[in-house]
Amino acid sequence: MVHGNVQAIQLHFEDEGSWYCLPEWADYFISVGRKLAEADRNGGRLVVALAVPTRAYAAAFVSLGMVISDAANRMPSQKRITFRSCWRLGRNGSPVSQEESPAKRAG
Repeated sequence: MVHGNVQAIQLHFEDEGSWYCLPEWADYFISVGRKLAEADRNGGRLVVALAVPTRAYAAAFVSLGMVISDAANRMPSQKRITFRSCWRLGRNGSPVSQEESPAKRAG
C-alpha cells in the first residue's frame, strides 16, 4: 500500500504461532510518521492533529515511521557502498563484473 508517495513497509506480528500483516490503519500511521520526518520545518515546530477512533498505538506507529525515515536518510545506500567497493577493486586491476537478471555486464 502507498500513502502519498511513501511506500508502506511490510511489518508482521505473531499471534499464537501464526504471522499476520499489520492492519492498514497501522501502515497509515507509519506512513504519516515517515512524511512528518521528511517535512521541511524551516527551523520551526511542526504541529499535527489526527482524528482517530482510539489513541492506542497511534503515537507508537507514527514514531516508528519517523524513526524508519530518519534511519533510511542517515544510512548510506547499499548500491553506493557496493559501487565504491567495486570501483576500488577495478582501480587495483582486478576484474569486476556486474550481473543483472537476465543480462551480465563486464567491465
